[in-house]
Amino acid sequence: NSCQSELKYSIPEINYDDINDFISKHKKIYIYGAGAFAKSTAFVFRDKIQEFAGFIVSDSKKYEDREVWGYPLIEASCVPSNSAIIVALNYKYSEEVLTQLGNGENILYFWRLP
Repeated sequence: NSCQSELKYSIPEINYDDINDFISKHKKIYIYGAGAFAKSTAFVFRDKIQEFAGFIVSDSKKYEDREVWGYPLIEASCVPSNSAIIVALNYKYSEEVLTQLGNGENILYFWRLP
């Protein structure tokens, strides 16, 4: 059933504790994305993130705004290597980001990616 496969990819596969654990291990954190997942993550964890560095957007995306809620929008190529990043994107875009960032200890995805 095609509806069930769509549903599988619409529910994140990590939970509050997974995100909270990641945040506790990293002082400075970026969130990859500027949509609903990213904004919700930033809002819910705003008091737990010691230093929120901003929202990362793909280099190919053109945004008129240079910030969200006073935090900078940063192109992916401008983010220092080995930065702690929460990838708060849907499954499809997370797969694309996985090919760029990899799957290291400093990256947290909302999905269990191959």
